[in-house]
Amino acid sequence: MPFRALSCGTCKRLLPARHLRTAGAALLHCNGDASSIRYRPIHTTQHRFRPEITSTSSLPEVVNPAILDPNRPIRDRLKLWQQELGGPNEEDLRAFQKHPLYRDSDVSNELSSNSRDGKSDEDLAADEQDDEDDILASDIVTLALFLKPGDVVEISRGSSEPVLAVVVQQINQWCQFLSVNGRPVSASLSNVSFAIPACIDSALITPLVDYFPTQADAPLSPSLVQIPRELSTPVIDILERLSNESEKIYRQNAAVLDTAYSTLADEKSTRMITLSQIAKVLLGRGDSTWTPSHSHLLAVRKALHYDNYRFRSDSRNHRLTNVFAVRPKHDVRVVETVHRWIREYDEHRVLASQTTANRFSKRTTSGAAAIAAFVSKARRVVTRSRSLRDSSMLYAGPDKNRLAQSDTAAGFESTTVESYGSDDQMIISFLQAWALSDQFAEMPALYSACTSLLHATGLYGSINRFTPGSGFTSAKMHSVVGFAFLQELGVLSPFDNRSFYDEQLMLPTIRTSRNWNILNAKVEALEKDPNFRDSMVNLRKDWGTMEVYCIDDADAKEIDDGISIAKVSGASDEYWIHVHIANPTAFFDKTHVITGLAAHMTQTVYFPDSTFSMLPRWVSQDFFGLRRDRPVLTISTRVNLAGTILERAIQPGIIRRVTSITPSQLSSIFGEAAKSTIQLIVGGDPPAKRHADGPQLSDNQRQDLTDLYNVAKALFSSRKAAGGLSLAIRRRSIGVFGAPKDQPLASMEWIKPSTDMARFISGDPVIQLKYEVSKDIVRDTVTARDIVEEMMILACSTAGAWCAERNIPLMYRGTVETPSSSFALDEFKVKILDPYLQKNDRLSRTMVTMYLQAMGRSIAHIHPLPHKVLGTQSYAKVTSPLRRFSDMVAHWQIEAALRYEAEMGRRFLLEEGASTQTQVLPFTAAQMQESLITFSAREKIINNANRDAAQHWSVLAFMRAHHYKEAKLPDTFKVWVRAIYKTDTKVALAAMTDYDAPVWLVNRDGLDMKAGDEWEASIISCDVFGRKIFMEPQRLLFREDMPV
Repeated sequence: MPFRALSCGTCKRLLPARHLRTAGAALLHCNGDASSIRYRPIHTTQHRFRPEITSTSSLPEVVNPAILDPNRPIRDRLKLWQQELGGPNEEDLRAFQKHPLYRDSDVSNELSSNSRDGKSDEDLAADEQDDEDDILASDIVTLALFLKPGDVVEISRGSSEPVLAVVVQQINQWCQFLSVNGRPVSASLSNVSFAIPACIDSALITPLVDYFPTQADAPLSPSLVQIPRELSTPVIDILERLSNESEKIYRQNAAVLDTAYSTLADEKSTRMITLSQIAKVLLGRGDSTWTPSHSHLLAVRKALHYDNYRFRSDSRNHRLTNVFAVRPKHDVRVVETVHRWIREYDEHRVLASQTTANRFSKRTTSGAAAIAAFVSKARRVVTRSRSLRDSSMLYAGPDKNRLAQSDTAAGFESTTVESYGSDDQMIISFLQAWALSDQFAEMPALYSACTSLLHATGLYGSINRFTPGSGFTSAKMHSVVGFAFLQELGVLSPFDNRSFYDEQLMLPTIRTSRNWNILNAKVEALEKDPNFRDSMVNLRKDWGTMEVYCIDDADAKEIDDGISIAKVSGASDEYWIHVHIANPTAFFDKTHVITGLAAHMTQTVYFPDSTFSMLPRWVSQDFFGLRRDRPVLTISTRVNLAGTILERAIQPGIIRRVTSITPSQLSSIFGEAAKSTIQLIVGGDPPAKRHADGPQLSDNQRQDLTDLYNVAKALFSSRKAAGGLSLAIRRRSIGVFGAPKDQPLASMEWIKPSTDMARFISGDPVIQLKYEVSKDIVRDTVTARDIVEEMMILACSTAGAWCAERNIPLMYRGTVETPSSSFALDEFKVKILDPYLQKNDRLSRTMVTMYLQAMGRSIAHIHPLPHKVLGTQSYAKVTSPLRRFSDMVAHWQIEAALRYEAEMGRRFLLEEGASTQTQVLPFTAAQMQESLITFSAREKIINNANRDAAQHWSVLAFMRAHHYKEAKLPDTFKVWVRAIYKTDTKVALAAMTDYDAPVWLVNRDGLDMKAGDEWEASIISCDVFGRKIFMEPQRLLFREDMPV
């Protein structure tokens, strides 16, 4: 029974929604008798999206008496009203600088102050923790990054039915639309769930732009946005025609569309399938050549929206990928069953409260009995849990026995107190879907079932939680309480990291990763005899005695690059820089099962407490990780000490001599002192690190490293002169250590949930947060530790240029200007940056943020484009094929071109329409474009998960230090204010400048806070589930006077 169902107003019986759509009616009451069902029109059951409308105009104190004269004809009075009062006033017009009335007013002659566009509360919360260096994370493809005028979209907000609209203009991450009902709408890109590019001629849209605000967050009041009918009607007609066509298709195919799940779902595995593929299966009638129209796609989307639990999409990237995850039938049955049990239990409790009979009489259903038994067991288990660990923070506190002992670094020990039967496990699975992976988002019926179960336990009514608006108040039954419940039930470990449970990561930590299990099993079966064959064996150069330096941390798990240098004979200031990269792609092609596993993972996932490698360890370490006698793909660049690129080459090879050295050892060689650090440790002493003295280097090796250092300085200066901006990224390390009792501490591994037994764990992990201390935001010089970064940028820019010369489609990275941004880069430099540098010797955090915004957004594209932040003309990531799948794809493309050139004796050049040359490459431009969307979306999800996992342990360490006094903390911390909430100016997003931890600054005393401020602030509360530290500002330390 689909979850889009209504319950009877009288008997609460669940009524199937599929009958509502096909019969064109919605059920109101059945009065306990199916024959007595009454109906109402179906459209009244849907929550239609309505844009929030606010008016900023006000009536004048004195109104022309002629307007109020009852003796004048009403039409004359209305015309007079429109002439005198109908238009926007001067204050309103400031947001409408393209409006015809603005151009004729005095307002347009005033100098408006420079301000950063704000975001709504909703969007600010979603993007609150983006790092300043996110500009380097090429996470969205060019064609889909920006919506363009004429694109038709579906706008989704909450559980409301999406509304069809056309894009009028985009301002930064905010868009303005004209909806199918003729209303102007403003929404962020995150609200756009589907887009049809260039659906309406942009010539029809251009005249509308003048009637929309030029500020991203300006209100769309009806008194302001008054589009002439002759301009809006042609656009609305097209939208209505598209909407009507999709409705017609839906009605004609309702029987098929309403049963889509039974057609597409697998019994045990999640199916990932695109919207077009779904449309072909459901509506293509077996014709493989049939292509769905826009109206067909909208009709299918409508059907899937009605069933959005079974067909789940990731709102973070769905507009780009159009991929749906079709849940397994087994999982759906579990959710349906437990949902029914909870309803039966609630109904029985109501009936029992109305009678003196035994609460659980013989009339109790099996479902109600299962929930009652679980609630009773949960109370016993949670009571036992609270005798061992505090629960007042809505996250399991430290082990009470450990805190009372002198040995604070005691190991882990597990005990089980109760078993969970099959019914219990189904209920636990239901709670996990809600609290861990947020599967019930925007599904009120399922969400309320979970909260009802928590209320039934009576365990969480007295626990308080801090919220910025209300302070410490009784916690609402949100998923944060569900997570704490699972910890206290002994299902989750008392320090579990919810980053593991993101469905879109598709890690082996959640049940939706059955595809990973299948692929991994096939790959593991190859370990004894992988039968790798080198497709580049005849082209490999033996690098012989050339020294290759692998500069990486001692605990690095995947060594996939090394550097060598050679002087050019006869030129004292010229060198060949060779970057040797691991070359697994030469030994298996894009159809290999290892490729399937790598594509599934997309890239290695690094959490402080676990690492999930893209390739199995035996593949990366036993065969392809860099060491002597290993195959490599070498990217070579001839440069001089002016930083000029003179020549480029790519060649497969074999390295024979490898010297491993750590960044700290490299710094010591050049006499550079290690940067001072600040750290926070809770739980005991971390295990001591072994400090090796490093390799004994010969004079020639020292000269090699000196030459590399000099070249790195020249390359950095050249990029800086080209406009590149190098952020002074503060290196940090987060160590999490634990071990079973009586065993030495080691890096902790993730502890899987226990769903069959209530498992309690004594002991806590040691957490060590370590951050470099640095006041610089931008790097103006190169240190020895920066050599590797400069050489990797050089290799990636060389690979990008080499492939660009041959028109090879790749995942190129670069930057493009944001539509309607406040300043173009050149204008920003003249009006903002240069005046600032005349008064200041270094850039502040706020100025760097503005600078990066002016440089544009970082994107990926199948054609090369300049990367303004890096200061390069082309850039393609190629240096990490052991941990990033897009690098593997680049290697396959390059290797194919190299084989072609060796065989044909001429340079490969892919010309448009040249089918023969297209077949040379493993991936066509169309395939690369399609893959690009997937890579970009997956990379962003993984990068965000890596960040969230690190923040989890940071906030947990602060919680244990602040609330449980496991470490001494200062009374106040320095914080930098990133942004002020528009909807609640008492709340600001900030970051600790020393610990780089996320902070919500709560201004309870009404202090004057502004974005860019630096404050002293004290900790109020630590929210481990939300990965937030709430702080209160105490004293303003610095406020920057920004140039206008």
